[in-house]
Amino acid sequence: MAPPVPLRRLCRSAANGRAATPPPTRRGDLTPPRRTAAGRGAPPGRTYPCGRRAERESRGPPAPAPPGPCPATHADDGGGEGEEGELDEGEWRRGPVNPLSGTSMGDLDANYATCSRLTKEAAAAGVKFLCFPEVFSFIGSKDGESVKIAESLDGPIMQRYCSLANDSSMWLSLGGFQEKGPDDSHQYNTHVLIDDSGKVRSSYQKIHLFDVDVPGNMVYKESRFTTAGDTVVAADSPFGRLGLTVCYDLRFPEIYQCLRFKHQAQLLLVPSAFTKVTGEAHWEILLRVRAIETKCYVIAAAQAGKHNEKRESYGDSIIIDPWGVVIARLPDRLSTGFAVADIDLSKVEAVRTKMPISEQRKFDSILKSSSL
Repeated sequence: MAPPVPLRRLCRSAANGRAATPPPTRRGDLTPPRRTAAGRGAPPGRTYPCGRRAERESRGPPAPAPPGPCPATHADDGGGEGEEGELDEGEWRRGPVNPLSGTSMGDLDANYATCSRLTKEAAAAGVKFLCFPEVFSFIGSKDGESVKIAESLDGPIMQRYCSLANDSSMWLSLGGFQEKGPDDSHQYNTHVLIDDSGKVRSSYQKIHLFDVDVPGNMVYKESRFTTAGDTVVAADSPFGRLGLTVCYDLRFPEIYQCLRFKHQAQLLLVPSAFTKVTGEAHWEILLRVRAIETKCYVIAAAQAGKHNEKRESYGDSIIIDPWGVVIARLPDRLSTGFAVADIDLSKVEAVRTKMPISEQRKFDSILKSSSL
C-alpha cells in the first residue's frame, strides 16, 4: 500500500492548456433551472449524466439567499467507489455537460460500442461535454485482469475514445481508465479529459485507493493492483474550471478543498463505481456536501447494476448545483443513458458572492501557525 501523501504535495496542480472562452451570458440568480422535456435537443447551458435518456430534476422551493455582503463492488484490480449580451470581461459562462450511467463488463469492444452509441445520442441532443463513469472501458471478473489490459494514454484503447470525441465534436471526461502503471503488476486508475478535437487535455491518477472492509459485504484492496497518484489536477475548459477526481476520493474533503481554494475549480467531476452497500448509505449525501462546502457544481457519472457474479454497482448518475440542490438524475438509478440539467456558471458566482467562504476561511492560517 502506498505511503500517505502530504497535503502540500497533493496541492501541486498539473499543467494543462487553456480552452477558448465562449460568449458570456448575464449573471443568474440562485433559483433552480427550468424543466425541459426529456429527449429534446439541449438548449445552451444544458448538462447530461449518462443513464436512460431521460430527465428528472429535483426542485423544491427557490433557495433562500444566504447571509453575506451581497461502491458497485470495487474489485482488487479495479476502481471503486440566461440571456446573451455584451458584458464586461470576467462574466461567467454557460456550457452544456452530461454524466453517463451504464454497466461495464469484461469486454473492451462491447463497452466501447455502448459508449459510442450513447455519445452519438448525446451529440444529437446538443451535448458538448459528456462524462463517463469510473472503469467505463473494462471491468474484470478476476483478480489482475485489468492490469493485463492496461495501456498508456497513447495506446489503441484510449485512441478510440479520442477519435470518438473528435468525430462527435464533444469534450469527454473518461473516469477510471486502466493506465499502464510503474511495473507489470500495477496500473493507475486514471481520469482522462479529452477535448472536442480528440486531444488529451489533462489526466489525473486516483489518489485515494479503495482498501476497505465493507460492512456486511466483503473486503476490497484496490492497492493490490493499483498505484496511487500524488497530484491534484484542475483543468480549464469552455464549460468552466474542472476539478478531476475519482470515486473513493469523494470521502476525502481535503482534495475538494484544494481544488476549490488552491485551483479555483467551478465544476467537480466524480466518476464512480460505488458499491451497492456504500452507495445506498452515502452516495448522494457525500456529493451534496462536496457541492455545498465548495460552492461548485458536482457532476457524478456512476456505474450501475451487476457487472459479474462478484461485482455490483449502486448507480444513480447525478448533477448537483453550487447550493447543494440535485438538478438532474435518472428516473431509474440502474438505467443506461443520460440525464439533463443546466450548467450556469453565473450561479457559481452568485452563491460565492452571497456566502464568501473563500475570504472567511481560516484553516490555512491555523495550520501555518501551528506548525511554527
